[in-house]
Amino acid sequence: MRCKKIFFFFVFTSFLTPAFSALNVDSLIHVYKTSGSDTVKARALVRIAFELTNQDPDSALACTVKAIDILDKHNDEAIRASATNMFGRIYFVKSDYAKAMDYFMKAKRMWEKLNNMSRVYTTDVNIGLINIYTKNYKKALEIFNRALEFKLKENDRTMITLIYMNIGLSYFNQGQYDSALVNNIKGLKYAKETGSTEHLMILINNIGTVYSQLEQHEKAIEYYKQAVELAKQYRMTTQLSLAFSNIGSSYTSLKQFDKAEYYIKAAIDYSKKSGSKEYEKIAYNYISNMYEAKRDFESALKYRKRFAELSDSIYTIAGTNAITEMQSKYESDKKQQEIELLKKDNDLKEREKSLQRIIIFSSFLGIALLLLLALLIFNRYRLKQKSNDQLQLLNFELQKLSIVASKTDNGVLICNADGEMEWINEGYTRLLGYTIDDLKKKGRYLNETSSYPGIQELIKKSISTHRSVSYEAINTNREGEKLWIHSTLTPIFEQNGELNKIVVIDTDITLQKKAEEIIAKKNESILDSIHYAKSIQDIILPPQNKLLKKFSDLFILYQPKDIVSGDFYWMGEKDGKILFAAADCTGHGVPGALMSILGFNLLENVLGSRQITTAAAFLNELDKEVKSTIAGTSSGSNMKNFMDISLIIYDKQKGSIQFAGARNSLYLVRKDFVTEFKADRMTIGETEGDRKEFTNHIIDSSPDDLIYLFSDGYVDQKGGPDKKKFYYGPFEKLILSVRNESMQRQKEILSETFIAWKGDLAQIDDVMVIGIKI
Repeated sequence: MRCKKIFFFFVFTSFLTPAFSALNVDSLIHVYKTSGSDTVKARALVRIAFELTNQDPDSALACTVKAIDILDKHNDEAIRASATNMFGRIYFVKSDYAKAMDYFMKAKRMWEKLNNMSRVYTTDVNIGLINIYTKNYKKALEIFNRALEFKLKENDRTMITLIYMNIGLSYFNQGQYDSALVNNIKGLKYAKETGSTEHLMILINNIGTVYSQLEQHEKAIEYYKQAVELAKQYRMTTQLSLAFSNIGSSYTSLKQFDKAEYYIKAAIDYSKKSGSKEYEKIAYNYISNMYEAKRDFESALKYRKRFAELSDSIYTIAGTNAITEMQSKYESDKKQQEIELLKKDNDLKEREKSLQRIIIFSSFLGIALLLLLALLIFNRYRLKQKSNDQLQLLNFELQKLSIVASKTDNGVLICNADGEMEWINEGYTRLLGYTIDDLKKKGRYLNETSSYPGIQELIKKSISTHRSVSYEAINTNREGEKLWIHSTLTPIFEQNGELNKIVVIDTDITLQKKAEEIIAKKNESILDSIHYAKSIQDIILPPQNKLLKKFSDLFILYQPKDIVSGDFYWMGEKDGKILFAAADCTGHGVPGALMSILGFNLLENVLGSRQITTAAAFLNELDKEVKSTIAGTSSGSNMKNFMDISLIIYDKQKGSIQFAGARNSLYLVRKDFVTEFKADRMTIGETEGDRKEFTNHIIDSSPDDLIYLFSDGYVDQKGGPDKKKFYYGPFEKLILSVRNESMQRQKEILSETFIAWKGDLAQIDDVMVIGIKI
């Protein structure tokens, strides 16, 4: 199977001073620790982030955040712009293109304020890359060519190399392989002049990719292997990942499947190390293609599913729309700034001309009436000529504006101050099929022809606030087809504040709305299935009234992260003893819920088929049962652990309690003290390390003893003023503070405390806390 391979690249734009360019990470760390200057520290941190981005993007992100914290105390906008650009670069590596675009746009605005056009065009190259990844190749080429023109004049050979590389990528992704090859060869020439090993590696890989696409696979592999050697020398795991993927894909085309499998699996490992979802997705695509060519369809489907999951997480409609909206907003804001500057310039010129006329008039005030009359006649002639010139210029500008308005796909409608329709552009007619005369047959005013029910109120709001307003409505075109239209209504005012015109710009969003409708239906179907799964999960949980018959009193705080939960509780009876467990299965949501149902059944199997004398023995048998069950499944080898659990066996007649735990401990509250009975640091179903027996704890109970079993969801929840975990120490103090309250009130206090601690942050895991009064 032939599949298009992808170039790989990164834009190295740290924007730091040359003093840092030759330093490695260790040297930079030394600079950061020893320097007494905050600005030097910030520069060092941004450069460290630059060096770490491809190997460890999370550490790079932490360094950049620290740099911003330092810069908050100083007014060094150049370093702040560099740090902002670095945020964009990190999120680009992490395949979060919407966030990357947001930071690159912010960085570009900062450089524009600093009037550093070299950095503006360098940042533009980053923005062009995101347009490639979101498949907006036309926009990417427009950006790259504009940047190339500037960089050629500036003779910035490093950036010229990168731009040719990315122009080649744009042509490649459009199937124009000859143009892609030409531009990569141009880039290779500049890379050799600059001596950049990294850029040489990327361009060599890109040339190999073109040859592969031209079915010259042996030649392509030669280039790929050269790129691998250079990538290893530069220690770039991200680029190694894609180079290995490309080698494997070429071997697939040559039907050398063993070699293909070796290289692509190595690519998967490198992509996971680098944290790049984009390159991990590419590797899964290639290995799926390889297995399909090998006719191992089961393996092909397995990897195809993983490819689809990563594709959905990277390319979302919301993310792509956010990127497009950011660019549009930037261009719109820039045009508005230019209009305002032009307006200020014209006002200044008019004031200067008025002042000149006053001076001229004052100078000749004492001249004879005849001369004054001649001067007035002359001035009238000049004013008339000037008016003619201005009118001619205005007509020329209006003609240019008319050309722009006629070519856009958006519909433009202009009304006078009373809302009476005066003019529409050709785009409006193309969009809905109506001319201005057709519209006026329906009504002369905007509120008479608009299909939006609250249009009159929106017009009033827009005029009163002097701001644009947006709305969406279903419109019917001339052929009777229904279209969703997004409209932006903007009032235009005179200098004296009087309303002059009302401008409405319409955009067809029908496809977007249809996509939203499909997504909504799918989400509704998924939610229905999950709610049904919750009802199944609720059935297996023992009801609280049954539990109250076995214990003096209790409460159960059970709060899933999602609709269904990986946490569950269980009760059983054997030989007159009560067994009670609180379990936390791997995962949460639907996967966790499926694991919890399996865990519940395995607990029942051990209870019914084994002679158990201690809590530790029960967990030992449960561990064997889990391993025996999952060993026979196709995914069992990938499951390193299954369930954390705390288990008690309560002998009501003797007043004794046995406890054993897998990572989940037990708290005993007796009078004014909390005693922790520690669980073993082992998980049920754990497959790694030397396995030991679980520890059995015996507790002699006293009247009014309180026992607490819990999963780790409560203590691991982040919140509070510092956004940190709740932790076990404060949890112990909390349950000790509520010991004298009723069990129901204890549950309420724990729930209220959790909600207050979490605040606006998302719940990170399922939460379960069970309090039992003996």
